[in-house]
Amino acid sequence: MSESENAIPAAKIVGDLPALEVKGSGELPAGVSVVPTYKLFTPNHVMAATFFGGPLGGAALLALNERRLGNAARARVLLAAGVGLTFALIYAALAFHLPASLGGLISIVNIFVMQAVARALHDKVLNAHLTAGGKFGSGWAPFGLGVAGLAISLGGLFVFLLATGYGGLGIPKLTITPGHDVYYRDGATEGQARSLGKLLDTQGFFAQSTQASVGLRQHGVVHVVEFVVQDRAFVDTGIQKVFRGIGDIVSHEVFDGEPVEVWLDDNHFEPKLKMAPTPR
Repeated sequence: MSESENAIPAAKIVGDLPALEVKGSGELPAGVSVVPTYKLFTPNHVMAATFFGGPLGGAALLALNERRLGNAARARVLLAAGVGLTFALIYAALAFHLPASLGGLISIVNIFVMQAVARALHDKVLNAHLTAGGKFGSGWAPFGLGVAGLAISLGGLFVFLLATGYGGLGIPKLTITPGHDVYYRDGATEGQARSLGKLLDTQGFFAQSTQASVGLRQHGVVHVVEFVVQDRAFVDTGIQKVFRGIGDIVSHEVFDGEPVEVWLDDNHFEPKLKMAPTPR
């Protein structure tokens, strides 16, 4: 089968076209027009796709327009930009612990930015398309691409969390008692985590709250015990003294006097305060 037989028509001719009449100017005969058979998407469509699927959803719709216009290279660039912006926003939100209110504001701004980009890229093309008799795409396409973009973004987020151990995701843990977990990684062993958990349970640490998360890792030659704490612990020297004392007990009872650092973490297991081992 030839390439021409495989081709998908991009336009149809409306009117009576004389079989052998060709004008040197390249103009069509009177009463004859070329109507695009493909459908394009408006800035409002792009806005909707961004609402449902973030910048990746909006970029996918822009790329689809470019693809239908025959600009495959630009379509790839737009799609790559959408992927890059999506994961840049995810990283910024996690790395800088952006509050939900700021995250919501960024999402709203992003929706209108993508609409503005769509207008800048396609307004003239869309007007010409409509004048030629072309049609706009269905409103279901932005919804579908938006949902697909959201699914891809969430999948990427899950992989990122799993790879980095952010928030404890993907880190091995032991549940000492219901709601009381010890996570271990970076050279720390399950046996050490179990000993740590039993010690903290015996000392009544877990009994003080219905939920508590503790981390154990190796940092060079130093053992590190991490406690997920409330924000006030980062500035309250009295609370810090208590945790330093726990570190000393852990050093003697679990690690035979080897140095133990105590880290106070936020609820994403991100260290906010690192306390060096007590000098011997």
